[in-house]
Amino acid sequence: MNAQLKKWLGLILKLVVAFGALYLVFQKISWSEIREVLIGANYWLLALGFLFFLFSKLVSALRLNLFFRYHGLLLSEWINIQLYWLGMFYNLFLPGGISGDGYKVYWLKQQFNAPVKKLLSAVFVDRLSGMALLVFLAALLLAFVDSPWSWLPWLALGAPLALVGLWLFLHLFFPMYKKLFRPIAGFSFVVQKAQLICVVFILLAFNIEDGFIAYLILFLVSSVAAVIPISIGGIGIRELCFLYGAQLFDISEPAAVSVSFTFYVMTMLGSFPGIIWVFKGIEKESTDVQL
Repeated sequence: MNAQLKKWLGLILKLVVAFGALYLVFQKISWSEIREVLIGANYWLLALGFLFFLFSKLVSALRLNLFFRYHGLLLSEWINIQLYWLGMFYNLFLPGGISGDGYKVYWLKQQFNAPVKKLLSAVFVDRLSGMALLVFLAALLLAFVDSPWSWLPWLALGAPLALVGLWLFLHLFFPMYKKLFRPIAGFSFVVQKAQLICVVFILLAFNIEDGFIAYLILFLVSSVAAVIPISIGGIGIRELCFLYGAQLFDISEPAAVSVSFTFYVMTMLGSFPGIIWVFKGIEKESTDVQL
């Protein structure tokens, strides 16, 4: 099977998963219920939430550049942000082509002849650190959630295992990054905290008062699920997590799916400016490379 055919089959599979998941969601709730939630929203609060989303992506870009600089690839923060933004655009709007992470590796290899293996390890561990903090915060919040299962809050005691697991993984497989454990964990915490604040503003915009913590937990869990590359930008997967999670926590299903949908729209709006560098290109800068 040639590469072109594999690419198209992969895209078709992602589309099938995305539309299949959305189909399941809209079998349970109607679009009119979601529209009712959206129409009554406070758009000023949504705008504030969007600012925190953008801030989270800025910090994500700084975290990735931490890995590059550790290897001696001294990109300026502005060039790094352009590259990160372009990667966001590719991830969301060109799912059948090169991924955002793949493009970053390709561009750095072309511009600076940086070894692909080390670039891939940097991108991979960057993603992994973000997921570890997602799991950590989701488990931690279980201590404060109202649940029909009395044992569920006790799972919060396992929250530190996410960070321990990240440290052990680095120690065993990527020992060169052990020195970066504290800064990358700190950056990842700020990223996920900013996104949680974004979701808080979405909840406030929708006048949601009950089950606040449950919505935040579902957001974190859905963010982990959305990383799995079986859909387009996580569309459908997030909504399914929110739908079935809302049933488990006994919160409003239309409100939960509306929160998920709104965050996806913010992701689209935040990623779209990356198209600037599709046409403009990222200007090469002078840098020292010691990879």
